[in-house]
Amino acid sequence: MTWEEYYDRFYDWAESTQISRLSGLTDFGLAEEIVEIAAEFSDAKIVARLLRKAGHAGTRFTPEQIIELSNMVPPDFVPELARLNSTPYTENDLDCLYDFLNDEQIRTLARENRVDYLLPGEAMPAQEPPQKSSGLLGFLAGFFVADAVLGGKKKAHSGRCDGDCAHCPPHYGYRYGRWYYGHHHNYGCEFGGNGGL
Repeated sequence: MTWEEYYDRFYDWAESTQISRLSGLTDFGLAEEIVEIAAEFSDAKIVARLLRKAGHAGTRFTPEQIIELSNMVPPDFVPELARLNSTPYTENDLDCLYDFLNDEQIRTLARENRVDYLLPGEAMPAQEPPQKSSGLLGFLAGFFVADAVLGGKKKAHSGRCDGDCAHCPPHYGYRYGRWYYGHHHNYGCEFGGNGGL
């Protein structure tokens, strides 16, 4: 019997006929239809039988459908049902399945679906410590070495205003209770520009 025939006539049969005709099914239809039929059975073992046959025939269910079906089947069938997912589980899906599966089964599903999942009470895995940078002293040492290697002979600033504002090195000024950075000597200058005001 094809799934189409079974599905079309399902509601016309007595429950005993609905159950007996399961064994004669040669194919299965849409996952939505299978979930609909599964919800009509009151016996969890019959639901598991239907879903097992559908799974062997290649039917796959969305994570939402699997979570819904987990309430209709015997607890020992849920691990098998959980592997019939058509799309990868998310962390939220695994949270919903947590009540139906043990820790090892959840870990396996998380690994197979490439989900970083922490069980309740589990700590985050230890992270590798970041590489230590050489810091400011290392940077300054590298700067001075590079300057010496490249033969950089720059004219050192005297630390006093020489009137050459265009070539004055970057510096801070202070005026009216605020620090300013190199505003053309309009706001005061640590080298004495504008009278240091």
